[in-house]
Order: sequence, then structure tokens, then C-alpha cells
Amino acid sequence: MYCRSITVLGLSLVVLLTASMTMAASPGDVLINEIYVNTPDYYDGSEYIELYNTTGSSIDIGGWALSSVEYDEVCGEHYHAFPAGTSIGPYGYIIVARDVEDGDGFTDRFGPALPDFEMYDPSQTSYEVDDPRVPNTIVNHDPYDDQIRFYSGVSNGDYGYRCTVSGRYEVLYLYTDTLYTTLIDAVEYSDAACAVDMCTVNGTNDAFPYYPDPGYSLGRDETSSDTDDSSVDLTVQVTTPGAQNINNIPPDMWTLRYSPCVPTTSDQVTVSCYIADDHGVAWARCYYAVATDPPDFTYGAWDSVTMTDPDADSVYTGTLPAQAVDPSYLKFYVRASDNLGAVGIYPDNAPAEPYNYSVGMTLISDIQYVVLGADSSDYIDQAVNVTGVVTAEPGVYNNYTFVIQDGTGQWSGIHVYDYAGTAAVSRGDQVTVSGWISEYYTSSGGNTSVRTEINLFSDCLTNHGPSTVPSPSVVSTTTLSSTSLIAERYEGVLVRTENVTVTNDSLDAYGEWEINDGTGPCRVDDYAYYVYSPSNGDVLDAVQGVFDQSYGNYKIEPRGDEDIQGPPAISDVRYSPHAPTDADQITFSATVICANPIASVKTYFSTDDGATWDSTSMSTSDSVYTGTAGPLLDGSSVEYYVMAWSNTGTTGRRPSAGSYSFYVGRVSIYDIQTPAAGDSSAYAGKPVNTSGIVTAATGTYSDYFFFIEEDYGVGSAEYRGVKVYAGNTAPAVARGDSVTVSGDVWEYFGETEISLPFDEAMTIHSSGHEHPPAYDVTAGSVNTSEQWEGVLVTVDNATVTNPDNGYGEWTIYSGGAPSDTCVVGDIVAYTYVPMLSDAVVVTGISMYAYGEYTLQPRDDDDICHPGMADVDDDRVPVRLAMSIFPNPVLSAGEIRLAIPSNGRVSVKVYDVNGKFVETLMDRQVEAGEHQVTWEGQNRNGRRVTPGIYFVRVETTRGSLTQKMVLSR
Repeated sequence: MYCRSITVLGLSLVVLLTASMTMAASPGDVLINEIYVNTPDYYDGSEYIELYNTTGSSIDIGGWALSSVEYDEVCGEHYHAFPAGTSIGPYGYIIVARDVEDGDGFTDRFGPALPDFEMYDPSQTSYEVDDPRVPNTIVNHDPYDDQIRFYSGVSNGDYGYRCTVSGRYEVLYLYTDTLYTTLIDAVEYSDAACAVDMCTVNGTNDAFPYYPDPGYSLGRDETSSDTDDSSVDLTVQVTTPGAQNINNIPPDMWTLRYSPCVPTTSDQVTVSCYIADDHGVAWARCYYAVATDPPDFTYGAWDSVTMTDPDADSVYTGTLPAQAVDPSYLKFYVRASDNLGAVGIYPDNAPAEPYNYSVGMTLISDIQYVVLGADSSDYIDQAVNVTGVVTAEPGVYNNYTFVIQDGTGQWSGIHVYDYAGTAAVSRGDQVTVSGWISEYYTSSGGNTSVRTEINLFSDCLTNHGPSTVPSPSVVSTTTLSSTSLIAERYEGVLVRTENVTVTNDSLDAYGEWEINDGTGPCRVDDYAYYVYSPSNGDVLDAVQGVFDQSYGNYKIEPRGDEDIQGPPAISDVRYSPHAPTDADQITFSATVICANPIASVKTYFSTDDGATWDSTSMSTSDSVYTGTAGPLLDGSSVEYYVMAWSNTGTTGRRPSAGSYSFYVGRVSIYDIQTPAAGDSSAYAGKPVNTSGIVTAATGTYSDYFFFIEEDYGVGSAEYRGVKVYAGNTAPAVARGDSVTVSGDVWEYFGETEISLPFDEAMTIHSSGHEHPPAYDVTAGSVNTSEQWEGVLVTVDNATVTNPDNGYGEWTIYSGGAPSDTCVVGDIVAYTYVPMLSDAVVVTGISMYAYGEYTLQPRDDDDICHPGMADVDDDRVPVRLAMSIFPNPVLSAGEIRLAIPSNGRVSVKVYDVNGKFVETLMDRQVEAGEHQVTWEGQNRNGRRVTPGIYFVRVETTRGSLTQKMVLSR
């Protein structure tokens, strides 16, 4: 910039540090040709600056200075100057690296060739290393680290120049002296939020408008000129230090694997990786380094082996030599080049964070052992092979974690995290796992916990079959307290406390409680499911489970009711039939388990709101106890609960307080929905049994509820529909099913619903019925009338008066008074995009939420509009339309199109600056409805940064553009 227009050509590197024949330079003779901005490494050590001599003569740049933006956000405060006598040869390059070699430095990523200069800062001796092979630039340092670092949008984000709260801006200057007298060149880049030039010395805001993807640089390609405008001159390209820039990307690499999972000292290890490139792969190598001294893990120098593709299927393999020492620990990564010289590396953040594996077996105790007062394993980020017995299988705590143990006592247990959630292991299985060690951090109230975990490698689990679960280690409660200095030794271990008393039945809102055996308190959590509900003063024979550390506390995690030995645990309390009549005998049932023999189990029930209670004894041949009562009077609301006694005198109750309820007889939906006062049902808080036809199936609006409606015959549909809700996933019902449901009536923020107590509290009598027809209403009556809540209604002859109320809602008007409007919602994703003044007919369920009644269509068929016309039962659009769902897009957005005629259709994505991002469709299509998906990737298959994007569809009948927000 600030120089004449010139084409950048790439020739050989010529850097002279001798007094040779040189010429004075003018702006444009030397360009900042490339900067490596967005490295995958957190500390950015591999960043570099490339200068290019555009002339046929050597140019003396001794005393010239590079400057940027530093921590204090001053443009051009600190500089790095070239030593006297530095020259750049004809058409030559100079590479200035931030660090030469430090684990994520220049040679670690681009070696073995060295850069020409290193930005060594002698004031930062605590972590800067001066590489004697490379001369240093001259820095005017202060207490800050004065290396030129580029804000990338990924790493070191808190230290970049802040143009706004959400925006970032960076600039790099090249001056002829350290007084900044003559500006030779400048390049600048920012994110889209930077609307003004933050460093005005070089003129107007002409920054390159976004950050490249990790691993790419900003530079001038072989066709670009210097127009003093970075937004025009620069492109995102593959890194080419010391060589001609090319607008090319390196080979695509994925699925890096090693085999066997548990190599021995005699095994060679095969490393495989998919590698492909549109210009062909020129070469591929696997780099590896070895450590044999745990827990210090001093790795030797990187070595490498050639990788080949013998089957021409893009799977490149290489063989790493056997390691004689057991155990050995290896880290490895892959580099590959295409035939145009673009070199890529996999994983992207290698070599700082490569893949790894180990040779031989490692004991869990070696991984878990820490000195007194410490917490984090010495094996963090190292690969291990471990054998143990499963003490808690997947699904106990979550579907992705299980626990293994290789003995008993301190340091013997560890959590295993399975990313795929597919580990097929059961409690008591002997398994061998391979993975890398991490510390899982959780924090609450300023207290942080770290749990050591093995992160399972894909397909690296061997199940040797059933074995014996290690016996729990019997430990005092004070040893397991959060303040205990030795509690860490039991992390991941199956522990047991005996003869304890519940001293606090509710430590917090997350289900944790406290026990004490007389030595001091410890926590018990409810991460796994169990029925037992603690009460202060409960005396328990034992509490056991896997010992864990999370959210600032150590705690016992029982695996189920079998780990809480004391009072009987009662679960799965049921009654049947679920909609009894006054002729039915009622059968009560419950599952009761206890570490001690059960003495008796009873169901207590009341038909007078708890004024008096009857009871029925329950018996069993296994753990499910049953008892009978009744018949009971029609119209009775029955309260009931179950109690159980062990032979040691401990008592269990379900529910722990209060009671369950059910109804004898039937109540119409009309009676349920008719309000007693205001908009609340007369049955609010009471049990009912009712019947109807399904008008909106499970999954239409949510997996948790559906709607039913009773036939209103020749009368009105008022108060004839209701929502049926299940706390977990609702039973599957289809539109047109005839059902009877039982449950309690609740007013959920003003919306009446029937809450099923369990899945069996519903019966499907028959299917395929015509549900009651949608009742014709005005828009204004939907907006204001409680009687239509839950009812299927239609607003005919309506007009769109506001196509965008926010949150996907829009407004329709059906004539009459100005208030004759209602809001149409978008809980269901439909194709129609509302347009101002569209004439529409809208059908749906009237629902109440957030203080208003809305009309909620169930699908595309519930909206008739000018863009659609029925032809032989297929809907053919007569107007071009587009919708995006969801919007904002989290991981993938579905773009639905209504195409009015046959022809070529293109769908493309552009960023906020109008730059092309990706083509989603470009082909001949037939008229009708179509859809494509965008997964937030650019044309190179890389994830783009969150922000605003635009989808443009072009057809023979016109074009449309719609905004789309990509969220994090």
C-alpha cells in the first residue's frame, strides 16, 4: 500500500547481510507480501511476516522497521528493526518469524528451512528463547512482550486491538526508519464489526474484512496488484513462506488412526490418514517423537516416515518402528503437499497438540497418583493403555462415561469418557481401553474441580468378558469430605461408608445431601437415578458408589438404590385401570427394593381429600408388590401413597410427602376447559379421565405433548380441545387416534393441560378417524378468547398485516374492527414466508403462552396463500418463496424453496460484505417445493465464523435474498 501498482512475482530467496550494491527504495519497491495471521496454536509462535522485493535490484533495508498494534492498543508504538547491512535481493523474500522453534514455532510448522529473522525480545527471558541459528530484529522493548503478534479471531483474542466491544482490527506497517518517517507499505485486516479505520495513518478504512480460517495466511497472489486497499489486494491463501504466493489450499486430511491400539515392544505401528487434493498429492510424511520417562515425558527430536497410498484409495499409511522400552509414549502428526507446493498439516494444531499413543500398559494408580495437596495427573495429554473392571457402566451417570478399576483402595479407579457414546460394556466386565488423559474441569461459586479422565480413542476398547466387580473400599465420611487432604486419592474409586446418618437432606438445589458416620460430614449426589429421598435423621446401614469430584466438591455418586442400604426404596408406583369406573376393582403396584428383608408393604388411599385413609396390604413374588381396593364411587378423586417397612424397622414412603391421585369416572374436555374463574379450569389441581380424537400428534409441536378434541356435533367447538403433556417423552399418538387419557389438570402459566402421571395412563382405542373439523373463527376471537384454547380453528379470508413480529411470528387480520387480528406462530417449520398484504387462510391449534393467544399451524397444509395452488393433490407454487429454519442457525440450517416453474435454480451463500461463501444448489429443477441444507461451511468445507450471512436464490422467474444468522 502507498505504492504504485505492481504484479507480485515469486523468485528465489535472496537475503544479504553484507555491504553489497543496493539501491534506495520508494513505496512499492518492497511489499508486505504475506502475513500468517490465524495459526491453530494458542500462543501463535509460528506467525511470520514475508517481505518481497518487486525490483530487479538489491534494496538495503537496514534500519527499516516493522510495527503493529500492541497490548496498550496504540497503533505503531513498538517496532522490530532490521540490523544495519540487511539487504533484500532482486525479486527476493525476507521472512521474519515470531519464534523459530518452541513447540509451536516457525520450524515446528514449516521447517526444516529457517526464517531470516526472529523477533526475539530479550526483556522476556522467562519464556522467550533466542535461537542462535537465526539473527534477531532490533526491538524497542518495555515490560510488555513486544513481539509483533496478529489478532486472529481465535487465539489471544483478549489481547488484540479492540475497535468495538465485538470487533477487532489489526494493522502492520513497514517504515524506512524507527522514527516512522516514510511509510513503505501497510496491510490491515479486521472483522466486519470494525466500521471505521482504527489506525488512520494509512488513510481510509480499507482493511481486509475478515479473518482467514486457522492455518491460512493473508497475502497477495500472483495476479494481485498493490492498490493501497487491503480489501482488494489481499486474499486468503495457503502459507508459502519464502516462495511465490498461490491461491491454492493444501491437501484435505481426515481420519488419522494408528494400529494396533495396544502395541507391545515388538510391534510396529501403522499410521493411516485420508489425504486428497484436487491437484494431486505430491508427498505425505508422518512425524513422530518418543518419550520413555514418565511422569517427566521428555520427548526426543521429531523423526518422520514416508506415507504412501498403495491402493490409490486416498488412504495413506506409514509404519513407525517398534519401541524397545515398555512403557513408551509417542506423539505424531501428518504433513502432506499437493503438486503445486501447498503443504498442510493434520491435526491443524500440530505439532503443539499432535495425536499420541503409548506402548505397553499403564496402571491406573500411576495415572491417578499425585503428591499430597495436588490434584492434576502427571499424565495430562499423554496416551495410555489401561486394563480394569467396569464398576459403573454407560448410562448410570450419562451415556458417554463409565468407570473402571484395577484393584481396590486408593488411586485404583478412573472415569473413561467415550465421545461416541457407543461403548458396549456392562458392570463387572474386564476391559482394556486406550485413550489420552485429560482433566475435566467443573466450576461453581468460584470453586473449581478437576476430574482425571481417559478420553477413549475410537475403536480402541476390548471387552474381555465378565469378571468380579472390586469390593468397595470402606472409608470414613471425614476422609471423603471436600476439605479432606486425602480425598483425592479415592477419585474414581468405588467407596463405601457405613452406619451413617443423614445430617442435611438438601445441601443445594441440585439434589446433593450430606451424611455423617460420626467422624465428619461428606456429600452424596444424585447424578445417577435412585428412588430414595433423604430425610434428616435417616439412619442408613451404608451408602456407597463411585467417588467423584465436581463443581468444587468431593462426593459419593450412588449408582442406584442398591447403593443406598437402609430404608426400602419404592419406585414405579402405578394404579390400573388408568380410567376406572365405579364397577372396576383398583390394582395398586410398586417396585420395592431394600438391602434388608421387607417386612410389609401397604397402599394408603383416601376418597375424602385426606380426611380419612384406608389401606390395602401388598404382596409379591419378586420385587413388584401389588394390592387391590374398590370398586370406588363414581366421581371420586382418590389420593394414594405407598409405604414399606424392612425387618430392621426402617421405613420407605412414595411419594416422600403428599400423595398421588386419580379419578373414578369420566369428565368431558368441555367441563375441564370451562373456567371456574378468569381463565383457570374448575378442575385445576385435580385428577381427571377424559377422551377425544388427536388433532395434533406427538412431535408436531414437541415430543412432550399432543392435543385432543372431543366431537362437538352440531354445536360449538368452544372449550372442546386440550393439551396432553408428559414429563418425559409423550406416548406416540397420531392424528386421528381415538384416545382416553388420565392425569392431573394443571394451569401452566395460564395454559390448561392434562399431565400424564405415567405412559400407561393413556389408551389408544382405534386409529384413522377424521378429527373434528377446524372451527371457523375470526382473528380477533383467537387473540382474546379462552374458549378456543386447545381447539383446532380456522381463520378464513385473512390478510397479512405484519409479516415479521420477531421470533418468526406474524400477524393476520380478518376484517371488521381494527382489533380483529391475531398472531400466527412458527413452532412448526412450514414453507410459507409471509408477505405483507397476502390473502391467507390459516388453520391451527389456538395456544396460550407468554401472555397471548397465538394460532399455531401444524404443517404446510394448514396455510393456504397466493403462492400455492392445488393441482392433483400436489401443491405447486405460483410465486417464488424461501424460508430458513432455524434462524439463527446453530449447526445446520434448512433452506426451503417454492419454485414456480421448471428451470435452472442457483442457491448461494454470501457474507455480510457480499463475498461469495458457498454454492448450495446450481442445477435444473422442476416446479415445486425443494430444500437444501447449509452446515455453516465455505466452499473449501471449512466452518465459517459466526455472523450474518445472506442466502440468494436465482431462478428464471426472479430472485430472492434472505438474511441468515450463524450462531456459535
